[in-house]
Amino acid sequence: MGAEYLDTKDKANQAAAEVKASGYTVWVTPRSNIGIEGLFRYDNLKPNKDVSANKKRTIIGLAYWFKTTAKGVATAVLADYEHVTYDAQPSGTVANPLAGLGKPTETRYALHCLVNF
Repeated sequence: MGAEYLDTKDKANQAAAEVKASGYTVWVTPRSNIGIEGLFRYDNLKPNKDVSANKKRTIIGLAYWFKTTAKGVATAVLADYEHVTYDAQPSGTVANPLAGLGKPTETRYALHCLVNF
């Protein structure tokens, strides 16, 4: 289980304006003694404090860790679902529905494999 808080500022180059961002991430990875592990993560980020719009991401996954007897060897497979939403418009505006962060909702499914030796 864990959590992180982000408070940053960045410039793409010397001529660009400084962009301030903030947000947080929380996650938990419960694991059973039979090799099954869950993954639950939630991110809430404000990529630009000057724009009233957030990026929100949810990840849910299930992994299986194969039993091995060799020291330092690990093998696992993880299936996960990721859903990312972007606020459509800054508070107080009704003009362009894709103002704000200007991105459509994203949904991904993935299968990951780990072989460590």
